[in-house]
Amino acid sequence: MIKRALIAVYAVISVVLVAVVVAISLSPAYNVLYYFNPLVVTDEVEYAINDTPQGTLTLPHTLTGLGPGDTVSVFLESSGNRQDNLLVEVDYAQCVLSIDGKPYHSVGGPDTYPSFQKEPPRSVDIVALPNVSADTELRLDYTISSIGDSLDLQPFCSGDQNLISKRILMDNYLALVLSLMMLVAGATLAVVGLVFFSRAELAIVLFWLGLACLACGCWTFFSNDVVLLFFSQFSAFYTISLIGLYILPVPIGRFFISFLQPYNSKLLNGTFVGLCVFFTAMLVSHVSGFVSFGEAEPYFRFGGSLLAMLYVVFVLVARQKNVVLVSPLFLFVVMLVAGLSLFDACSSFIGIQSPPGAFFMVSLFLATIVIALLVWEYLNDVLNALEKNARLEADISAINRSLHLQRKHFQDFTTSVEETRRMRHDLRHQLVAIKGFISEHRDEEALEYIDNLSESIPSISKMLVCDNAAINSLAVHYIAQAEEAGILCDIKMVVPFVLGRVSDGDLSIIIGNLFENASEACMHVEPEKRFIKIRSNVAANRFTFVIDNSFDGDLNVSGTEFHSRKRKGLGVGIASVRSVVKKYEGTMKYEAESGVFKTSLYVKI
Repeated sequence: MIKRALIAVYAVISVVLVAVVVAISLSPAYNVLYYFNPLVVTDEVEYAINDTPQGTLTLPHTLTGLGPGDTVSVFLESSGNRQDNLLVEVDYAQCVLSIDGKPYHSVGGPDTYPSFQKEPPRSVDIVALPNVSADTELRLDYTISSIGDSLDLQPFCSGDQNLISKRILMDNYLALVLSLMMLVAGATLAVVGLVFFSRAELAIVLFWLGLACLACGCWTFFSNDVVLLFFSQFSAFYTISLIGLYILPVPIGRFFISFLQPYNSKLLNGTFVGLCVFFTAMLVSHVSGFVSFGEAEPYFRFGGSLLAMLYVVFVLVARQKNVVLVSPLFLFVVMLVAGLSLFDACSSFIGIQSPPGAFFMVSLFLATIVIALLVWEYLNDVLNALEKNARLEADISAINRSLHLQRKHFQDFTTSVEETRRMRHDLRHQLVAIKGFISEHRDEEALEYIDNLSESIPSISKMLVCDNAAINSLAVHYIAQAEEAGILCDIKMVVPFVLGRVSDGDLSIIIGNLFENASEACMHVEPEKRFIKIRSNVAANRFTFVIDNSFDGDLNVSGTEFHSRKRKGLGVGIASVRSVVKKYEGTMKYEAESGVFKTSLYVKI
């Protein structure tokens, strides 16, 4: 049931997010019959370095061998269209857009980001150009940061603002949807892991997996061009993205340690410590300005991928030693994540053009779904087992209580028999005394003697509730407790010595738990309103049992179920009663009206 619910949640999230993106792409803002200006993509430009012409450059292209403070100038020609717009994408550099030699727009200045970053964050902006002639020169001057040595240049897009926005959305929507799904899935798993950790320790695996998804989602969401374009919080989003990336290895490492807890290898723990030291050093080196993020990111991803492969080796070793049970499906997805993350990292070195972390993010999301389902299935089994154990303990407790009551009843019965023998033995002497009073015509003394003798005979009327000795003992015990608490009891029970196939133990579970619940409910009302009424009968091969009791009207209802006041969910006692009723092909129902709670059931005997 939980597994299906989790699949449904993921499916709904996926459909909603995809629908949102499709709706945006098909909305009138992005699809109109007429655009004021068409979209023009320029992929060949003239450029200069430190005002020295370098010729023509085909985009996209990465200029290397640059130094801090170097200026790269790119020259464009204006289309001359009115209300034209230019897409300006800048990676970790300051950029100034000039029109006919006059500065018009600037991004990445020293006052736009905190000093610890050492370099401007990536920025994506659509600049509205003034109405100029077709021969107007557009110049973009890129200034390399103090720790930079390269510059990435992408093709320039100009034209209608909606068309440019749509192009960015279409280029980045898949990464945007995946990052949103990672954030939602991560938050869900982290909360679920914390909620269920108290009941099953393996739930901590879900918590760490959720944190890993959250970190990956923050990294990719806050570095997505669509998010940067629409919110323009370049520095803040850069910081959040950086934090997500650098803390990502920590929950991944804790995930494997929690999963391989029985293995508990010193090498495994040592690897995690080394991982934390390595990525902390990378973060410090970046913040201190020793190395730029653009330089550190490929090595960061490559090191993380190697560590992921190392964790796969730990899983294989633990599986080989039979230390932990590893599902082949789990092993496959873990190897898939490690392999694709390594391929993703190597793509930076072998020249494959792909969004940073794209392969890793897709594989991690797929692995998250599979691993979450596997862990959920295990947790479901554990929770079911715990529930069964709780019911079994309740049943054993009820049986032990019944045996104790039967033992006490037998002791009372034995005492009563001994007392009866003694009284029969003394009866002869008593009769002689009475005969003496009568023969001497001392009638009043004889009557007084007889009254005293009657008072000394124990009453057994309250000890006979039904013919079944075990149930009789149980009923007498609870009646005594109820009357001591000021509860008026009206008990008329028909329970034969042998009730067909229904055992005394199962019957004790039914009557004992329902009597306890009724007594507890009565304690929440005024003393003068407390009552318990029980009727039972045997007819047509069925044993029927009905118990009415007063209550305060406060019900803990979920759907058609009445839940316990003492704990969350269905009470253990009620669950045990339901289990017995189901065992004997019976039914059970509750009714509540005008301060009276009624429970009725029948079982086939």
